[in-house]
Amino acid sequence: MLHFQVECSFTEVLEYAFTLVMKQKIKRYYQNTQLNIKPGLTVGLVSMPLSISLALASGVSPIIGILSAFWGGVVAALFAGSVYNVIGPTGALSGLVLSFILSHGIADAPMLTILTGILILIAWVFNFHKYLIYIPGAVIHGFTLGVALVIGLGQLNNAFALTPAHVHESLILNIMESLKVIKTARPEPIAVFLFGLLFLIIAKKKIPSIPGAIVLSVIGICIGFASAKQFLPISIPTLFSKYGTLSLRLIPTTLPKLYLSPSLFHSASVIAIIAIIETMLSAKVANLMTKTRFNERREMLALALANITSGFMGGIPVTAALARTSLNIKTGASSRISALISATTISVVSLLFFGMFQYLPLSIIAAVLVNVAINMVEREHFIFLFKHDKSSFIISLVVSIITITADPIIAVSLGSVVLLLRQVQHLSVGDYEILVNQNKKLTNRLTDKNLHKLEAGGDPLVYSFNTDLTYLNKDAHLLRIHQLNSKAKNIILRFRTVSYIDPDGILMLEEIVELFERHNVIVYFVGLSEEVRLELEKTPYFDHYIKNNRIFEKTTDALSYIYGKNSNVG
Repeated sequence: MLHFQVECSFTEVLEYAFTLVMKQKIKRYYQNTQLNIKPGLTVGLVSMPLSISLALASGVSPIIGILSAFWGGVVAALFAGSVYNVIGPTGALSGLVLSFILSHGIADAPMLTILTGILILIAWVFNFHKYLIYIPGAVIHGFTLGVALVIGLGQLNNAFALTPAHVHESLILNIMESLKVIKTARPEPIAVFLFGLLFLIIAKKKIPSIPGAIVLSVIGICIGFASAKQFLPISIPTLFSKYGTLSLRLIPTTLPKLYLSPSLFHSASVIAIIAIIETMLSAKVANLMTKTRFNERREMLALALANITSGFMGGIPVTAALARTSLNIKTGASSRISALISATTISVVSLLFFGMFQYLPLSIIAAVLVNVAINMVEREHFIFLFKHDKSSFIISLVVSIITITADPIIAVSLGSVVLLLRQVQHLSVGDYEILVNQNKKLTNRLTDKNLHKLEAGGDPLVYSFNTDLTYLNKDAHLLRIHQLNSKAKNIILRFRTVSYIDPDGILMLEEIVELFERHNVIVYFVGLSEEVRLELEKTPYFDHYIKNNRIFEKTTDALSYIYGKNSNVG
């Protein structure tokens, strides 16, 4: 009987402990939810008009924009590795999606999104995002400028209420078509567009705490509704006048058509790469703003699943939106619950008030998108490049031009290759420094600028490798070192900043050693890292240096040894 009572008491203790833990978890969850309601609602309300606008910029209906923002946002929030990233349709992807839609049609957009997600999932498996650091910043900003121009210039028809006879895949051809009918432009939509754009620009500067897109959307809907009901003596084209009555379903009744083709794979590959870059950059910027860290692997997985889900629900590709992520942080977000509330807000507002959003004027949407394009361009970066590296500045502009006129993947690939080759050329020089000692004193420091001043008599000479030793720079080092074989009796090879040596670098050192030994020059090794030393220990000649005490931790130790040895000889 006593044994039963003890067991019963122990069970009660476990139940009490479990209840206490659950209460604490529920309390923390409730507190987190309370803290994140404001940022979640704010970002959700901002995302609503942006999702509709970016859907139009992508060549699809407003409903598809909402579906993408909701499903992509929900899934990303549930699996995200970043606390602050907000996932949805973005300007960076809209031009790419539009190009695909114009050539394939709206019906194939879901498959494009699904394949984009699958490719991101493959990239997640192989840690592909780590290789994207090799895409230079100048290339990314050039691409962004190109996309911004595509978005901004693509709003001519909506801003001026134009109806061109033909639509092309090329932005330039579409602009020419619009200019052909520019005489048909009406003053009312132009006035509404200019009002909307000025409102957004002024609101950002004067009242940054209030998202201008929300206020402008409400004003725009009122103008559109009044125009449609003839309460105003003006005619303003709206979503309703363009698409008719739209019926919103968050869950589609049919699955998308699944197929694969070279052109589909090409478009999905480009979008996947840009989506990964945008998401990683947004999360890193969020890190800098909040002094936190994010899980890159989880964020990649979340992005993949968000796109796959968006595709199956009939949506377009999604990625992190830096502006919305920044707004999320500035309004007080502290957990992923904020992004979840944001996506939920989009769905609730859409289901309740989508009938009113149908009266949103196309010219207001044009104003929102032109403002998005303006904010995409980081002017400070281009000013910095122009001041400090005009070559990168020019390459950045070329990337933007190719993005507009040809193919974004060609633009990014070409720009990256050119800048990487330039970096390789810089590395091939083989950074170095020669320290000349005479009468136990340092008398000179030589580099390429004054290497011609090197004369015989300085002893010992210290040749400092200031870069890793690879096939890129071995010839440059060999060429210089050949000039040292008759200048001194002792040569110290300094490896203090060398962290890696490849097979070509090892063969280069073997050639250097043989060269100096033929001329009776004694070689010493200084400052070898553990990694470099392990590689050199595999060579046949390095054991000789160990046995003869020619390896030192510091240059001063090697100099003291040489001076002491010479004094003993004297």
